[in-house]
Amino acid sequence: MTPRGRITADRLIVATGYTTPFCRTLAARFRLLNTYVVATRSVTARERRALGIADVMMWDTARPYHYARWTSDRRLLLGGGDRPHRTGKARERALADGLRDVRDHFVDRLES
Repeated sequence: MTPRGRITADRLIVATGYTTPFCRTLAARFRLLNTYVVATRSVTARERRALGIADVMMWDTARPYHYARWTSDRRLLLGGGDRPHRTGKARERALADGLRDVRDHFVDRLES
């Protein structure tokens, strides 16, 4: 029910990325994940050519997914590697592991 009427549907898709107070009753159906992003320093045109990555966004469909894209200040952004959310000391360890895994994922692909 809304202030202006009623909406009926067979299915509802909530695309907030996380549970919100509005969706509290659905909280048990959400999985909170952490994703990781690593950025290089600004690279020279020569370094960029050597990498062989054009001005596109690359995204794989693996689970967890990974992506790479260039920023306007000539940095290569590498991201993805979603993992379950952790808290406390486990979160610090998960952050270090997640960043290393994203970096290693791309190092393996770019060196081959």
